[in-house]
Amino acid sequence: MNEAYYKVGDCSIAVANKLFEKNYKKHNDKVKKNFDTLVKAYYACAHDIVQHSDYGSVRGETMYNTEAIATASFWIRDVVKKYLYQARIECDDKAGFDSPE
Repeated sequence: MNEAYYKVGDCSIAVANKLFEKNYKKHNDKVKKNFDTLVKAYYACAHDIVQHSDYGSVRGETMYNTEAIATASFWIRDVVKKYLYQARIECDDKAGFDSPE
C-alpha cells in the first residue's frame, strides 16, 4: 500500500518537474528547489500529524505510516494541480492578449 501512495506522489512530482522545465525556465532552479523543500515538508508534517502523536506511537506505527504517506501524496497532488491551474490561466491570458481583437 505504501508503494502505491509513493507512486502517486512520484507521478505528481514528475508532472511538476515537466511543468517547471516548460513554464518556469527563467526561475526553474528556484522554483524546483522550493517545490522539493515543500515535498519534504509535506512528508514530514504528515508523519508528525498522523504517526508521531503519543497515541500513534503506542498503537503501532505501520498503519499510521501508510496513512501519513497517503496524506502527503495527496497534498503533493493538490499543489501540483494548483501549478497546472495557474499555467492554464496564464495560457488563457496570453491567448487573449495576443488576439487582434
